[in-house]
Amino acid sequence: LQGPIRLAVSGGADSVAMAVLLIRYGRRVALQKDLSILHLNHHWRGRESGQDQRWVRGLARRLGVPFQTVDLDARVPAGESLEAWGRDQRWKVFRRYRRGWVFLAHHRQDQAETVLWRVLSGAPKSQWAGIYPEHGRVFRPLLGTCREDLREFLKEEGVSWREDRSNQDPRFLRSQLRRNVVPSLD
Repeated sequence: LQGPIRLAVSGGADSVAMAVLLIRYGRRVALQKDLSILHLNHHWRGRESGQDQRWVRGLARRLGVPFQTVDLDARVPAGESLEAWGRDQRWKVFRRYRRGWVFLAHHRQDQAETVLWRVLSGAPKSQWAGIYPEHGRVFRPLLGTCREDLREFLKEEGVSWREDRSNQDPRFLRSQLRRNVVPSLD
């Protein structure tokens, strides 16, 4: 791949594993000078959001790559889904980087959750295909990898990560799928 590659890192295990893999071992994918970490701060979790941002900044420093953060608008319009609003805000940022790539850390369980979510929420049939590995200048290198392998890799590398408690929030269908359905299917 040519051009800058921004690794979208939230601080969670998946994105941290992607960053460590590519920065430490990804010489065949990209030159280290082309890699940087991009953190998007939704500001939805108050102090925890700021702690995530500081933690990811420290990770970038430890890995020796540039760090950039983008503050997203936390004010969700009335009647808008929090998850949909966040996704739209993130895609607006990703579209800014047309002269390079943005790598996202979606993995095999995310793929399963997405397909199930789209089926259960009544998404159009054309969307039931799931997550595409490449969408414009956005690439998902871990789509065939399982979550447990990524966490095991981080343990072997001695790298910690942060847990986002909103991923377990039962108000969201995706969280219910993550906690109750996908593990059974796995």
